[in-house]
Amino acid sequence: MMVDRLREVIATIEKLPAERQEQLANTLEDLLEEEEWDELTARPGAAAFHESLLQEYKREKADGTLEAITGDTWDS
Repeated sequence: MMVDRLREVIATIEKLPAERQEQLANTLEDLLEEEEWDELTARPGAAAFHESLLQEYKREKADGTLEAITGDTWDS
């Protein structure tokens, strides 16, 4: 059963130094976030929604009404 396999892997990871455990946890978290993003973008209508966001961005940028998000460096 997969749950047993995950428990085995976690038990192995728990024996590693804390820094390595943190690295592996971050890697796993990144993979899960990527999977979630893939599921979201595969939904019906996702491409049309993304296109509408892009058009809104272009319109606001052209109009000078685009508001920067804190930490936004895309157009720097």
